[in-house]
Amino acid sequence: SKVLQFASISFDAATWEWLMALSCGATLVIADELQRTDVEQLSALLKTQQITHATLPPALLSTMALQTDLALQCLIVAGEACEEAVVARWRAHYPFYNAYGPSETSVCATVGEITNDIVHIGTPLCNVQTYVLDKQQNLLPHGSLGELCVGGDGLARGYLNQSELTAERFIDNPFYDPEVAGSSRRLYRTGDLVRYLADGNLAFVGRADDQIKIRGFRVELGEIAQQLSRQAEIDSALVLAKNGPAGTYLVAYVQPVDAVAEQAQAAFMSEALATLAQSLPDYMVPKLGVVIAEWPLTANGKVNKKALPEA
Repeated sequence: SKVLQFASISFDAATWEWLMALSCGATLVIADELQRTDVEQLSALLKTQQITHATLPPALLSTMALQTDLALQCLIVAGEACEEAVVARWRAHYPFYNAYGPSETSVCATVGEITNDIVHIGTPLCNVQTYVLDKQQNLLPHGSLGELCVGGDGLARGYLNQSELTAERFIDNPFYDPEVAGSSRRLYRTGDLVRYLADGNLAFVGRADDQIKIRGFRVELGEIAQQLSRQAEIDSALVLAKNGPAGTYLVAYVQPVDAVAEQAQAAFMSEALATLAQSLPDYMVPKLGVVIAEWPLTANGKVNKKALPEA
């Protein structure tokens, strides 16, 4: 086996990669700076080095041309939500896994193989416990939306020299049981909204701080972006809330499947938002939209929201 180390060594995901390789006797192939930022260089590396296991950010994977002759036995996405179109494109050719985990839980907390059109973040790793809780830290039934709280052997002790933030995010575990493997005295409040699917996998819905109010209605930005991404002409989408003189408004950023000429972008965006309005109430439909040829990325391969153009 050959495992790609895509993440910078200063990023926690690098630990996931080199441990995956070196603890099992596999070869670790380290991507250089150019290969991390240039999708053509990265694609060539996957091909020439016959990489069998790779963990990549979804935003980066969405910009890569699909190659169907790679040696990949395990393609993992992690770091942010993955668009359904990206999943569908790659899982048709390679075993495709979606991994989830904040740094506070030691890199990874859940993972699952995506075998159909339903995108999920899987189930807890060994010695990890996950709970879907309401605002009063009560367990919610399957299908209900709540905050994901994570416990287990990999839980951090807190934030260095930030006692108030530690007390806010790391809470006592009301379900602690010393007889259960992976049960910890504390839980980490991730701030992520999830629900259990019927098959027991967790579905990521969005960030709790991405929930906003428009005209008195609670709006989940991730849900709007997901609906946009389901349109056949749209590869991926992102919705942001902006503040103006008239209050909060929504802006949609979309990356089309095929390139759209600059003079045709306004009509493309108008049609996309009109289609969206057929499935969502008016207060959830962005009034402004921007067509993106390529997502601006951070050094870690995530979408750089601060670099997106103004509508």
